[in-house]
Amino acid sequence: VNCKLGALAAAAERDCFIGILDIFGFESFDTNGFEQLLINFANEKLQATFNQHVFAAEQELYAAEGIAWRSVRWPDNSETIGLIASKERGRAPGVLHLLDETSRLPNQTDADFNKRVHDAHGAATALRRPDPRARAAKFAVRHYAGEVTYNAAGFLDRNNGTVSADLVTLLGSSAHTLLAAAFAAAAAEPSTPAAAAESAKSSTPRRPLDLTTPRGAGGGAPATPRPTPGSTRQPRGVGGGKVFSSVGLTFVKQMSALVAELDSTRCNFVRCIKPNPAMAAGVFDAPYTVTQLRHTGMLQCCELLKHGFPTRISYTEVVERYAPHLPPDVGRLRLPPRDFAAAVAYGFGVQRDLYQLGATRLFFRAGGVACLDGLRSCDMAARGPEIVARVRRWIVLRRFRRALAHTLAGLRLCRLLRRVRALALWRAALLPVRAYLRSGLRR
Repeated sequence: VNCKLGALAAAAERDCFIGILDIFGFESFDTNGFEQLLINFANEKLQATFNQHVFAAEQELYAAEGIAWRSVRWPDNSETIGLIASKERGRAPGVLHLLDETSRLPNQTDADFNKRVHDAHGAATALRRPDPRARAAKFAVRHYAGEVTYNAAGFLDRNNGTVSADLVTLLGSSAHTLLAAAFAAAAAEPSTPAAAAESAKSSTPRRPLDLTTPRGAGGGAPATPRPTPGSTRQPRGVGGGKVFSSVGLTFVKQMSALVAELDSTRCNFVRCIKPNPAMAAGVFDAPYTVTQLRHTGMLQCCELLKHGFPTRISYTEVVERYAPHLPPDVGRLRLPPRDFAAAVAYGFGVQRDLYQLGATRLFFRAGGVACLDGLRSCDMAARGPEIVARVRRWIVLRRFRRALAHTLAGLRLCRLLRRVRALALWRAALLPVRAYLRSGLRR
């Protein structure tokens, strides 16, 4: 498909492409670890992108176009995203930032990290305190798709993405093509902060953004956590040419880059629903399906389609699409594009509650544009005179309504002017009365 869009060089200049993103499935198992937290965080970010494109952007468009409609409330998961990955002044660091801080300190354990999470976010509604007996090793997060309890055991080890520079160089120079390609990019990266600063000053071209899943975040099944709650660790980044690399923060940066790229494109969404938890063929679990529809915001989408205007056509496109099918008498009226769209909708008898006129485009409710598309296939020899008559009637009605509005505005202005003049006369008449009363008081 991308090749059909044009030559590769031309496509690069236009930056045109079609991409398909197959997101992680939301995971909640009996034992959930670091991998499940990253996967569910990716789902939270993409769900927020879905909310932004479908709900927030739609309401902003209606407000900008002056469309009257009923607002729709949708589930907002920004608090859960902030709980996991926020880094703002005056706000407690997110879980992944706390994990990064704990990983860089000496002699820290998974229990210390879990205690930091509860101490920093104990009052957050997105974090639920688990059973007191399990609080020392677990924390629970309220995701948009349900509550998930995470076992903190092994978080510090799995967050450590440090690899020896010598090992990366060795594997990058391997004779095995796939192995060399996998480590070539890592081998090209500077291994120390000084080298990184020196590399940033150079004029070498940027490498393409790598949006692959970081180490430990691609598993479809829960990994068995390694029981290391009592182990101690030394500070990272000491000796051996190693610099500590946080898997969690790397994943956060990659997700931010991915969301930024999605926001710069026109997104279309396909929501997949599991009919039953057992993945059995021919079985439809209604309560299980309804729960998924509620969590993913699909019920709010249906409400948006019911009360909103999902189909919109620019006024210029309305003229180009329907003007050739109308009788010549309509073209001789020389209507502006907005008036032409309104006149055609009225002339063809489209119900007024099926469309609204915006500032730059014509908005239709679901299925409303089909009423107007019938104009293309209708018999103009039979219906042409009726459409022309209704269009002329619309023009007369518009002129009458404008004249009536101007007349009413003039009458209101006259009444207001009379009141102002009467008030001025009353004030002028009161001056001698006030002077007489003051002179009487002095005597």
